[in-house]
Amino acid sequence: MSIIDEDLNKFSLKLDFYSLIVSPQKKETFITMSLNTAHFHTNAFPRTYSILEKTIPGIFRSKCFNDEDLPFSQEVLNTEIGHLFEHIILEYLCQIKLQKGAKKALYKGFTNWNWKKDKKGTFHIILYMNQAEQEIFAEALDKSIKVLDYILRFGDKISSDKLN
Repeated sequence: MSIIDEDLNKFSLKLDFYSLIVSPQKKETFITMSLNTAHFHTNAFPRTYSILEKTIPGIFRSKCFNDEDLPFSQEVLNTEIGHLFEHIILEYLCQIKLQKGAKKALYKGFTNWNWKKDKKGTFHIILYMNQAEQEIFAEALDKSIKVLDYILRFGDKISSDKLN
C-alpha cells in the first residue's frame, strides 16, 4: 500500500515487516524505516549472507563505514536491518544505472538511529543522489523491498523461490 503526497513528492509504504516514509529532495533522498518485528539485527536471520550471495553478490564489494571498520561481507552477519536496507538499495542503484548505459555508478548513503528518541526499530537512511534519478531509485527501491522481505520472511531457512 502506498500513500503519495504529490505536493511534497513524499510517499509511504506499509509492508508486512516494516513501513517506509520516503522523501526525495534535490540532492538526497530521506527514508524513515520503522520495523514491525521483534528482531532488529541480521544475526536473527542467519541466512542473510547466503540470500544476498544468491541475489545480489556485488553487494559484498561495497564499501562500508562502521565502528569496527569491518568489510560489508563481515558486517552483514550482525548489522542493523536499516543498515542492511541501505546497502541493498545502494547496490541496486549502481546496478540499474550501469544497466542503463552509465560508464560508472557511485552512490553514498548513511543510516542512523536513536532509540532513546525514536521507537526501537526506527532507522533514518539518507541516500545521496540527485532528484533527477528518481526513476532509477523507484526501480532500486522495488527490488530492495523484495530482497529485504525475502530475508525477513525466509532468513532462517532457504526456499527454492527465485527473487529476481
